[in-house]
Amino acid sequence: QTVLSLNNSTSRNYELAVGGSASGVGSGSFYIYDGAAASVRFKIDSTGAATFASSVTATAFNTSSDYRLKEDSKDFNGLEMISNISVYDYKWKANEDRAYGVMAHELQEILPQAVTSKKDGKEMQAVDYSKIVPLLIKSIQELTAKIELLKNK
Repeated sequence: QTVLSLNNSTSRNYELAVGGSASGVGSGSFYIYDGAAASVRFKIDSTGAATFASSVTATAFNTSSDYRLKEDSKDFNGLEMISNISVYDYKWKANEDRAYGVMAHELQEILPQAVTSKKDGKEMQAVDYSKIVPLLIKSIQELTAKIELLKNK
C-alpha cells in the first residue's frame, strides 16, 4: 500500500510505502522506490533487515558477537577458504568508478552467509565484507604458524 508518491522536474518518481506494491517489494516492508531507475533504493523488510542501494556513512557498524549468542564452535581452514575466493579489479556500470572486490555469486559458493539473495534473482546480490574478516584473521594465524615452523627447522 503506497503512503506517499513524489514526482519532481527531473522525471524521477519516488514512492514511499509500507507493504507490497507494484514495485514488487514484499508485504510488511517499508521502502523507498525510485520509479525512474525501476529499483528499490532503501528497504526495511519484515525481519528488520535494512537494504540500501547506495553508500551509507556511519561512525561504526557493529555486529553482535557475544559468546552467549553462540554455540557449536568449530575449527576451520581459513587459508584454504581465502585461497578459493577470486578478487577482481572492476568498473561499476553506474558511475565507471574502479574498485576491488568479489563477485557475489562466486563468494556464495565458498561463504554463503556473506551473500544476500540468489544469483540472477529478483533482487541484486550484496556482500557483507565483514563476514570475510574472520577468515582473514584465521589465515594470518595459519601463515604465522607455518612461518614459525619453517624458522625452527
